[in-house]
Amino acid sequence: MRSATTTSSLSISAARRAARLGLASALASAPACTPKTDRAEASPPAPATASDAADAPVDDEAAARVEEARPRGRTPLAGAAERFAAAGVDGAFILRRGDGDDQVFGGELVDARRVPCSTFKIANALIAVEEGVVDGPDFTLEWDGVKRWSDAWNRDHDLRSAMEVSAVWYFQELARRIGAAAMASRLAALDYGNAEIGDAVDMFWLVGPLEISAAEELEFVDRLVRGALPVSERAAAIVRDVMPTREFGAARVRAKTGTCVFDDDGDDRPPHAWLVGWVERGDVVDGTFALMVTGPAQFEPLTRVRWPLVAGLLEDAGVLAAGAGG
Repeated sequence: MRSATTTSSLSISAARRAARLGLASALASAPACTPKTDRAEASPPAPATASDAADAPVDDEAAARVEEARPRGRTPLAGAAERFAAAGVDGAFILRRGDGDDQVFGGELVDARRVPCSTFKIANALIAVEEGVVDGPDFTLEWDGVKRWSDAWNRDHDLRSAMEVSAVWYFQELARRIGAAAMASRLAALDYGNAEIGDAVDMFWLVGPLEISAAEELEFVDRLVRGALPVSERAAAIVRDVMPTREFGAARVRAKTGTCVFDDDGDDRPPHAWLVGWVERGDVVDGTFALMVTGPAQFEPLTRVRWPLVAGLLEDAGVLAAGAGG
């Protein structure tokens, strides 16, 4: 998959590696793990974000240093304030397209860290594949029989279905199998927010101490799309492939939700919700984004506004066609 605009040498290198390392061949050569199911589903080759014509030799390490050193500016996203006001929520939004300035709304909230909630399932899945806990999209865990609030959770799940319905128990079990030491090490390598996991390996992304900002969420998912995270191309391709998807005409949005409501006695943190992901148009990535909303003290209002709000903001930015945001 190619970026819609000019890309850095790092992206060019990532594209060339992706062309050589399609997921199907990577699955064949990767070490096996022992899941409940031994099915193996080959996903499409990993998306690349550089021009197919870029063939010049590239020094990967030097390109990475240049990419990390280059600061990005920020420009206000026109119309965002009106969109948030109409939705009745406060929050932050940040959009990245190519090498230009990030488009933002939310002031200091863009850089304010909060618990990642279920958006952490993206990193959790990456780490599980890297650690050999998960062998592919079909890796299945049996439901433990405990009925939880969402009926969609109360059955066996594989990685794809668990990501689609955001089945918390599935990813908690992955985290237990990964273990605290490997989880902490991988999070530090990923540079994921504050990278803190505390004492409970199956709760730290739901109640803390792990926290991440909207700007950091954007950076993380942008590196995932570009193949620039310190993980194998196989792991990145699997996770990109299982991301939940919605269609908007000729555009496809792959994004993960997350919601945290802190209702324990003495916990006065306001609820917040996330939507982070990217926009594809054919084999081109046309933008990566992160939304954080906060406001009403109930779960449902925040979850209801996320997708319409993001669609409207992407419409205002020219990423989605007019009318996408309702």
